[in-house]
Amino acid sequence: YKASVLPYPKNTFASEVTFIVLYFVIQQVRLFIGTAGNKTERVPYMLWFLLLSLPLMLVNVYYLSQQIYVLKIDRVLAGANMFFWIPEVLLALVASCLFRRVGV
Repeated sequence: YKASVLPYPKNTFASEVTFIVLYFVIQQVRLFIGTAGNKTERVPYMLWFLLLSLPLMLVNVYYLSQQIYVLKIDRVLAGANMFFWIPEVLLALVASCLFRRVGV
């Protein structure tokens, strides 16, 4: 929608689309690793889940405030993403501590 309605500087739209594609790929890998780590109760998987969460949050902050045109829908989607991301990370930290304490 934005590219057809709003004037973008050269090469800016391509980089924003690239961020979305990378975000999607990393998110799928992160969720798979987190699910596997939780089911097998393995701390290294949970740490990878947490490690992959950081660049995704940076991209989310970029889409919330730094992209060329930030629409209201962008803010709503980024806020919803953070709403789910924060508990995921906190629960992954708690699970990692519990898995380590149990010795699995």
